[in-house]
Amino acid sequence: DMNLIQPLFKIQRQKTKDISVKECIAKVVRYFRNDLDGRITTNLDELSEDIIVKTNVGLILQILINLIDNSIYWLQKSGKNDKEIHFKIDPEERTLIVSDNGNGIREDIVPLVFNEFFSMKSNGRGLGLYIVRELLSRINAEITVVENDEDKILSGANFIIKFDKEEE
Repeated sequence: DMNLIQPLFKIQRQKTKDISVKECIAKVVRYFRNDLDGRITTNLDELSEDIIVKTNVGLILQILINLIDNSIYWLQKSGKNDKEIHFKIDPEERTLIVSDNGNGIREDIVPLVFNEFFSMKSNGRGLGLYIVRELLSRINAEITVVENDEDKILSGANFIIKFDKEEE
């Protein structure tokens, strides 16, 4: 497990290079394998598209760890039997959607989920999604909640990350 998260350490975070979002998703899914295997399914094996982002691998891993950790937590609280986390990569639009089939995000709290210290978890600190947003802003990317039902991949929480368009 330490090898999987080694890029989170400070020395690794300073290295900027071309990072495969798909490979980062695979690493984080492996990192959470004990929480996922036999309990929560993913569509990792079905992912054929990829996005390459020029940054450091630790930044992308931290973003995905926060999003997947939240999905796992809320899926466990949902009481559903068939728990799923799906990823959708659109290389043309340079977007990644992370989606689960949990209970979703109440409409009244959508504007608050990226605020510092806001949490719906009983023991949450309210920093995970705030940090995700801040990290993405460092690479001119943004994250939002997918609110339109027709744009959602699964019925629960859906987050879309829009990476900066590549320079032509």
